[in-house]
Amino acid sequence: MLLDLDFVARQPLSVFGVGAGIFFLKGLVVFGVALVLNVSFRTAVIASVSLAQIGEFSFVLATVGKASGLVDENLYQHFLSASVFTMLVSPLLIAFAPTFVERTQRLKFFQLFGTDKEGAGAKPLTDHVMIVGFGVNGQNVARVLRETGIPYIIIEADGETAVRLRKEGFPIVFGDATRKDILHLCEVGRARLIVFAISDPQGTRTAVRLSRSMNPNIHIIVRTKLVSEVEELEKLGANEVIPEEFETSIEIFTRVLDHYHIPRNVVNAQIKVIRDENYGMLRGRMLTERGLDRVAQLLAAGTADTFLVTDDSLATGKTLEELDLARHTGTTLIAVVRGDKPTITPPGDFRIESSDSLVLVGTHANMDRAFAYLSQLPARESETSPATTKERIEHGG
Repeated sequence: MLLDLDFVARQPLSVFGVGAGIFFLKGLVVFGVALVLNVSFRTAVIASVSLAQIGEFSFVLATVGKASGLVDENLYQHFLSASVFTMLVSPLLIAFAPTFVERTQRLKFFQLFGTDKEGAGAKPLTDHVMIVGFGVNGQNVARVLRETGIPYIIIEADGETAVRLRKEGFPIVFGDATRKDILHLCEVGRARLIVFAISDPQGTRTAVRLSRSMNPNIHIIVRTKLVSEVEELEKLGANEVIPEEFETSIEIFTRVLDHYHIPRNVVNAQIKVIRDENYGMLRGRMLTERGLDRVAQLLAAGTADTFLVTDDSLATGKTLEELDLARHTGTTLIAVVRGDKPTITPPGDFRIESSDSLVLVGTHANMDRAFAYLSQLPARESETSPATTKERIEHGG
């Protein structure tokens, strides 16, 4: 099964015609099937181009046909040459397909495919949220918006999903967010925010750029799988880009630090700096001098936190004067919440009870000292002198 290059050189137009014909007919069949399955125009075009080439199994059939005398040498070389031609041009056409879709879908004829007008326009939308993609992330956003009464509309490229969700009462439009008519249908010009939760990097970039051009004031949030896309998406107009891989890392180290009782505001300070630096710390880059200064500022600043008093806490049954938090820990108690009732700046003879919440103010170091002090078990009578307690705290006991 060898390609005869002399045959190709003798009949280049014939080989090109057969190859182009195969590519066109297969692509047309796949495109039609995709539309019948209710997918978007963009998906249908990319699928048809990706599947239009001759498959490897066809070579097997052609070889068997030739060996059986069903296919002569001329037909065999035409088929073989055309097959190689489709394999060579297929990668180029697949790479060009998104650009082709972006340009052709502006034409009214192509806007007839892979979309519908239902799900939008029932009532005017303004100051709403647009959700592009109804996977796990899109569903979670929609559920929260629905429960809080914030108006929203969904753009979904899967026709079956759109039909099912519309029957369930979701405001959803079947279409492609890379199309200007779809964004206009969803009132992008009057929307407050748009969330992109789709796994199509090229489509996301196109839709972000188009959304920004149609509404300069809209807030754009993008979920992406690749952190390498963050900077480019921000240049195209995204306000916030959330890379999944590093947000997962942040959630993991947050839980690790919580397990070690690191104050939440310290954890939040680390998270904020990482995000402000475009995840540079997690990408193996050193923090900039500005980032390091920001960490120092956040950690040096004071904080407020609450401590829940339990039955076996050192504070249970003691007055504030007996606890003397300022002397032992350096923190200031500004309120005690008992049940639903707060007591602001309670007096020294105020007695602490189990289930009280102590509202403390101080530096991070003092706050850690206060939590360690209050978390101690009540000492025996022979160990309750102020000097002994102070000595234990100063030595980390």
